[in-house]
Amino acid sequence: MKMEQLISKQLVFNASEIRNVDLRIEAQVHTNWTDGKNSVSEMEKAARDFGLRALVYSEHTSSGSGTWYSNFVAEVRALPNSEMEIFTGTEVRISDHFGAIDLDAEVANQAEIVLASVHRFPDINGKPIEFSNTSASPDVCDTELNLMVAAIRNKRAHIVAHPFGMSLCRFNQNPSALQWEELIKVALEFEVALEFNSKYHKDDFSILERYIASGCLMSIGSDAHSLAAVGECSRKITQFLGHL
Repeated sequence: MKMEQLISKQLVFNASEIRNVDLRIEAQVHTNWTDGKNSVSEMEKAARDFGLRALVYSEHTSSGSGTWYSNFVAEVRALPNSEMEIFTGTEVRISDHFGAIDLDAEVANQAEIVLASVHRFPDINGKPIEFSNTSASPDVCDTELNLMVAAIRNKRAHIVAHPFGMSLCRFNQNPSALQWEELIKVALEFEVALEFNSKYHKDDFSILERYIASGCLMSIGSDAHSLAAVGECSRKITQFLGHL
């Protein structure tokens, strides 16, 4: 899908207009097709029970995933019709420092929404470096920033998933205000959305406030790998806005 279509469906939206958006969205869900605990139909029921208006299946894929992704899409498409809109997407890793993403050509042809994320840092050959071989130094924020900025400039993904999530959760490093400003500036320039993610960003709503102040495009994702997590990010943001 084109970014304009995602915006028209308010799957992605201008953060400064968040109070005018129907936030009953879950834009990052994983099923037992990859590393999730539950099936496509179970996650769909959880989303309906929560009262969501839109659900994005963002299954993890990589090179070679085209061999099974079409069957996954067919299963999603076979779900019973309901008022909730359902979309098929994928989350892929940023695979090198030039901004390439590990997106299979067949997956690219079928995925309606592409999320790019930093899960592990790549070496010079694009091979993921084990966490045990990555030092927990302040440099990790710069490394993650540079990977995200390069991917944004390539514009092969609609959304950057859980920005600085590796630095925050894996290495316990907080990006500086200048690093956030750089990321948001480039995202605004290239019209790529930044995700607010309740799993990685937890309750740090200063991140959401940065998005709102800048007017960048944003999305909402819980990184749900189980039924209990579906809709979590929507709920937390709605509660936070209600307290302002």
